[in-house]
Amino acid sequence: MALSRLLALCFCLGILPFTGCGVSENEVAPTHAVTGKVTVNGEPLPAGRIFFEDTAKGISNGIDITNGSYSGKAAAGDLKAKVVNIETVKDPMGNETKTEKVLQLDIPVVIKNGGGEIPPIDIQK
Repeated sequence: MALSRLLALCFCLGILPFTGCGVSENEVAPTHAVTGKVTVNGEPLPAGRIFFEDTAKGISNGIDITNGSYSGKAAAGDLKAKVVNIETVKDPMGNETKTEKVLQLDIPVVIKNGGGEIPPIDIQK
């Protein structure tokens, strides 16, 4: 009898961490396909990343930018975009490393349910 109680206790303790935790379906923001263009002083951003964020809702979707264009998924809503430039540089030893530099924060963007094309973003530096 004691062995069966011990096994039951071990089973319950093993299952407990997996119940009642995690993200429910209602807490996950659905994403929608979006595309767009990013330029700096009118020239396509060679490489970077754009983030669509709503910090109050905990939303942050990042999409790679290549030759001024991006295509990916983001949550719908009135969001703020952040554009990051990514450059490959060589250190004094000749090793390549990627550096990231924020080009602009808090760019107002509206993403509709169903997604679509985002108006072009031109960053003036």
